[in-house]
Amino acid sequence: MIFVTIFGVHTDISQVLFALNKVETVSGIITEIRQTNSTENGIPVYANTYTFHLDRQEKTYKDVSYTSGHIYEIEQEVAVEYLVKNPELSRIKGTRTAEFPPGFFYLYPFSH
Repeated sequence: MIFVTIFGVHTDISQVLFALNKVETVSGIITEIRQTNSTENGIPVYANTYTFHLDRQEKTYKDVSYTSGHIYEIEQEVAVEYLVKNPELSRIKGTRTAEFPPGFFYLYPFSH
């Protein structure tokens, strides 16, 4: 249970939300990249901060997507997917919204 409490908040479960809701894609810009203290199969996990805005709103949205094995560049243009009903929930297309992939809890007990 301690394992779930510690690592649960760092596991991507957004796949379900993106699959069950209407999603649109816009262009975003990478503003910051930082290597986390986590690894996935020995490969560093990177936190990629990005911004985007919607034509119908003046608000700029800022979020973080996580990758392992793929490194973006600052000011690189990226495709950002967001939930139409909740643009605050977004991700760079092909990335995840948390440090660990969704299968992390299933695989972890068997790897030790």
